[in-house]
Amino acid sequence: MIRSNHAMRLKLPVLMSNSRSIANALMELLEDGFALFDGCTFLNSLLLLNRNARLQDYSDETGFECYVNSFHIEDYIEGGGIEQSLSFIFELFLLWNKEPRCKVLRAMISNDVFGTVIHFHVFREGESWLSEDIDEYEEAILIADSTDVGSLFSVTGMSSVSVAR
Repeated sequence: MIRSNHAMRLKLPVLMSNSRSIANALMELLEDGFALFDGCTFLNSLLLLNRNARLQDYSDETGFECYVNSFHIEDYIEGGGIEQSLSFIFELFLLWNKEPRCKVLRAMISNDVFGTVIHFHVFREGESWLSEDIDEYEEAILIADSTDVGSLFSVTGMSSVSVAR
């Protein structure tokens, strides 16, 4: 189920459009696929940027994955933070769902005056990166699971993704 807090719901109507494109720099993050390390799942390109991170430095696997599988969208593109984040998550979920998996990938977008951040992790019962009550956050928050890929854009008002050339 896709969930968003009040702050994000105020921003989503602004995103309504016929289509969105995803920046090449974001697609490049997906090119090397996923990697397993210390029993956790990472986007290989992000794991390579965090070679010194170790599971024992975090309270659980979810915290470890969210630390490594995290980036500021503005480090890769200028403008369109939430839109590009949604497009990235859509492509991330398509990549994840290409392989038969019994695990669900959960992605979170947060947006405030400092920019937009994406975190993602394998969903595990009893572990969470964010509080259950996402309306307690001041920044705009959206949470989606890889099982939501088909409805991601209908919920946000965006209809399709193309790669920007």
